[in-house]
Amino acid sequence: TLERPLSPRRRRTKRGRTDSPSPLVRVLILMVGQAKATVLVVGLDNSGKTTIVNCLRPDREEDIAPTIGWSVSRFTIGKTKLTVMDMSGQSKYRELWDSYYTDVQAVVFVVDASDRKRHKEAHGVLISVLGSGDLSGLPFLAFCNKMDLAEAVPPAELARALDITNLSDRAWHLQPCCALTGEGVQDGIGWLVARIKGR
Repeated sequence: TLERPLSPRRRRTKRGRTDSPSPLVRVLILMVGQAKATVLVVGLDNSGKTTIVNCLRPDREEDIAPTIGWSVSRFTIGKTKLTVMDMSGQSKYRELWDSYYTDVQAVVFVVDASDRKRHKEAHGVLISVLGSGDLSGLPFLAFCNKMDLAEAVPPAELARALDITNLSDRAWHLQPCCALTGEGVQDGIGWLVARIKGR
């Protein structure tokens, strides 16, 4: 995988303390641990966005239809409650995307690694998304999907095609995956959740 990490934070630890936290402190720790975040999932049509979201849901659907307009899924990853906005990638619906940019904590872009002919189009769409001021500085995860197909381009080549490696205003990560089998999906979302909690 390829990524640009955030600068690590220094943490101080105290040793030698044997007293346990009070009930109030324990409750506060639990409250803090239950983070909430809204994640925007975008990309071209037929890139596998909905299939990836379905991989993360505890109640996976057997039959997945193309998203019309947008759909919302809510589930918990670790101790983080996620609201996932899965936006249709069809061109006639893309103008709706920016209506959902506010109150978003992270961005996921899904690209079909096997559809080389549409990588230039995907690049243009990605530039438009990340150029929005509402999404400035947010953690960015790109799923390089359909890596199981013989015609899929290597992640490094796809990163260059999308110009991801030049992103300097945010933490980013390019995760190879196969949405049909789920391979790589948990790794990618795990990185994203860690970045959200680190903000």
